Amino acid sequence: MRQFRKAFFVSIVVLAFFSISLSQSNFNVKTGLWENTVTTQMSGMPAMPQIPPDALARMTPEQRARIQAAMSSGMGNGQPHTYQSCLTKEKLAEGFRPDGPEKANCKRTLTRVSATSMDIKEQCSERDATVDVTIHVEARSSDETSGTMHMVITHQGQTMTSDGTFHGKYLGPDCGSVK
Repeated sequence: MRQFRKAFFVSIVVLAFFSISLSQSNFNVKTGLWENTVTTQMSGMPAMPQIPPDALARMTPEQRARIQAAMSSGMGNGQPHTYQSCLTKEKLAEGFRPDGPEKANCKRTLTRVSATSMDIKEQCSERDATVDVTIHVEARSSDETSGTMHMVITHQGQTMTSDGTFHGKYLGPDCGSVK
């Protein structure tokens, strides 16, 4: 369940990247450094388990920091989460997937693409879990995006949902150290 919970939170962050990361260069956005803000509300999520002190003691300081940041990030409780990302021409042309190539257990379909909007459906299945995602993105201009997402996760017979909004703002052509 911990791996599923981690994958769920990673999925939320990955979906937020869609606010600037849309494919085939038909989507009219600038390449470079973007600031993204995502706000999600989850329901049906079981309580976050506590990490045993001995498990924390075996982790490196970096691992502890990442886990503590994820657990206190506000993801899923209606609190906005802001981060920066770098959109390159290559990433835009490939349909930018910040988590690497499309996974074999997922199928993503672009149901509508234009210069100013895109609709995406993604379905994933892994062991005893399925994830169905619907995303709608608008390019308000070439340097501003916004959108909505709806995710339904079923794991061991339990259903969780997540609804969110996101906003992307272009910061400039130089990404600096941001990948």
